[in-house]
Amino acid sequence: MRGELEPAQAASDYALQMQRFFALASDTPPVFDLILLGMGEDGHVASLFPGSPALVVLDRWVVAVEHEQSPPPLVPRLTLTLPVLNASRNLILVVSGERKAERLHQILAGEAGASQLPASRLKPEDGRLLWLLDRAAASRLRAEFDSHAPKSSQSQTPKSSALC
Repeated sequence: MRGELEPAQAASDYALQMQRFFALASDTPPVFDLILLGMGEDGHVASLFPGSPALVVLDRWVVAVEHEQSPPPLVPRLTLTLPVLNASRNLILVVSGERKAERLHQILAGEAGASQLPASRLKPEDGRLLWLLDRAAASRLRAEFDSHAPKSSQSQTPKSSALC
């Protein structure tokens, strides 16, 4: 990414670089083998924040984000869009710390409002999503989530699993 460009121009330039590298048409998102992300206290991933117009962008790979609310740093950013993230073969989402426990529970339990949180929108189309949690982040999860854990007797690899 070329940080010296204006954000919108830098987003277009980065998308063009990826298009050339992956030798793809602009309407076919690249497929990364692995994308490693963290989740913020507000449920954001990458620079996709709750309520951001970037969450509904389906026709671009990279967008500029004007980030003006907490968490800091409050600077212009570039982010990959959900179509690119969800095209990944493997998405790993790291969640650590007690201050993220409530959001994590909200997302995994499918509680009201969870669908508005960017982390809940990570749903790889033909890949897997692995949640890596520390004890503090997982502190609000109950035994009911054990039914979502992969079982050795399952013949099919689950699309989503969590490790604590």
